[in-house]
Amino acid sequence: MSGRKNRPMDPESILSTLEHISQAIDAMTAVVGELRDYLDEHFDVYQGSSVALEPEELELAELESAARTVH
Repeated sequence: MSGRKNRPMDPESILSTLEHISQAIDAMTAVVGELRDYLDEHFDVYQGSSVALEPEELELAELESAARTVH
């Protein structure tokens, strides 16, 4: 590995590496976007109280949310 430090990288190799990194980031960003869309469609995030709901309260909140959801 120490031999690698002494070897200069040519600009074409650097640009190619940066292009591959950019494509990987774009792909990961697309996957994260799809996962967020999936979660938005399938799960309701309750952003109200930080207090945990009792099972009965959670079930009621889910029923109310389902009633508001338009499919």
